[in-house]
Amino acid sequence: MAMVATFYVSLFPLGSPPSAKSFFENFLACPVVIGLYVFWKLWSRDWKLFVRADEMDVVSGRREGWDRTAPEPKKNPLWRVVTGLI
Repeated sequence: MAMVATFYVSLFPLGSPPSAKSFFENFLACPVVIGLYVFWKLWSRDWKLFVRADEMDVVSGRREGWDRTAPEPKKNPLWRVVTGLI
């Protein structure tokens, strides 16, 4: 979908008339992204296009304590409360 949006914006640039020069300047990223994607697929030999949700690993590498609530704020000592030096 991002490639389609890039193509459309390159074909009809915002704020300027369409021209071949602006099209090729803006759309140059598309062949680069496709080339890098094909290179990665050949390098990794992973031919799946999409990953199913049950295959995703969202737990490994997670830091401990992220799911806990924030700690209680420290209470000021009585002498600070009495003197007003908070």
